[in-house]
This record gives sequence, C-alpha cells and structure tokens, in this order.
Amino acid sequence: MPQQESPQETLAPSHGNNIIDLPSSRPLRLERAIAAFDSGDNSNELRIELEELAKAGFSEANYFLGCMFEDGTNGEVKNLQRALALYEKTAGSIGYLEAYLGIARLLYHGGDGVVRDYLRAKEIYEKILNYREHPVACFMLGRMYQHGQAGAENLSEAEAFFNRAISQGSVFGLINLSLLRSQQKRRFSSIWLRLKAAIAAYRIARINRHDGRLRGG
Repeated sequence: MPQQESPQETLAPSHGNNIIDLPSSRPLRLERAIAAFDSGDNSNELRIELEELAKAGFSEANYFLGCMFEDGTNGEVKNLQRALALYEKTAGSIGYLEAYLGIARLLYHGGDGVVRDYLRAKEIYEKILNYREHPVACFMLGRMYQHGQAGAENLSEAEAFFNRAISQGSVFGLINLSLLRSQQKRRFSSIWLRLKAAIAAYRIARINRHDGRLRGG
C-alpha cells in the first residue's frame, strides 16, 4: 500500500505576500451566505449554498466551509485536514487574512491528522503582521516566545507582543500576560491582570459576545 502524504505536503503554497481582508465588492448571494454564517446559521442548507458558491469560483466560500469542517457544524463531521486544505485554498487564491489565521491556528495546535508545525505557524503570524496589526497574531507570537516554540524562549519579546495585543483591546492579551507574570513569579501582577481580563470580558460580552476583543487563538 503506497505511503500517504501528509496533508501539508499536498497543499498549494500561498502566493507571496498577498494578504487581504474580504473583497469589498461581492455578489449579493455571497453576501447573504456570509451574513447567515456570521449570525450562527448551522443549517445544511447554508453549507450546500456555500459549496455551490465555491464551485462557481467564489474562493471566499471555501474559507467558511473550512470553518464548518474545523468545528463540525452544518452537517459536516469535524475534519481538521479538510479544514486546513480549504483554508490553504482560500489563502492561495485570494490571500484572505482569516484563512491565514485558520492555517496558523491548526498548525499551532495540530491534532486530527494535522501535524503540529510551530515554525510554519510563526511564519504565518509574522506574515499577517507585515500586512497589518492583528491582536490574535500578536498574542500567539507572544505565546510562542514565552514557551520557546519555533525558537528560543524570549520573555521580553513575549511581553512586547502581549502588550501589542492588549493595546488593541485583546482580552487574551491580558490573559497571556497574566500567565507570563505567573511564570516570572510575579504573583500579584498576575492576579491583577487576570482580574482586569475578567472584568473586560464581562463588560464586552454584555454588549456583544462576538466582539473581536474576546477572540482566542
């Protein structure tokens, strides 16, 4: 029986530094599908609609299908390899920033047939920050420096990245900085930061529990 290639080896590479947010001009049908996804629509009908849009050549649809495979929603069985392939396809075709974040997230955590690859995840987070500041990329890079993943441990770099995330309102920036303080045996600072994170999370969630400031890695 021939040896099966790892999913990373079979994926098309991303194109240069081509990172964008979603195109500003999209057909109404795609707009409606994305709005339904963002509102929490877990129906099979939405999955079918996105599959049809992807077949029609709208690469953005592949990203949302990848989310369904990553989370096991809309009638899909959870399949991280398939999710990674769809994120790679979207990043490679239109350079969608959220697809890059999806790739880096799966490579960082690994599991379910996806091989953990800290080095490649770090490269993607750095690539995102070359495009624009993003709190998730900041605190994930901070986490990698904190634990010596994809390189040597560097607590000063970790703190700098956590503070960059915090400056953008990230609750997880506060949480990660709290964990760093605990590692440094700065117990009072760690407790104070964790309390600040809890208060911030409560206040934000009361208004909008989907607020990007509550987003984890």
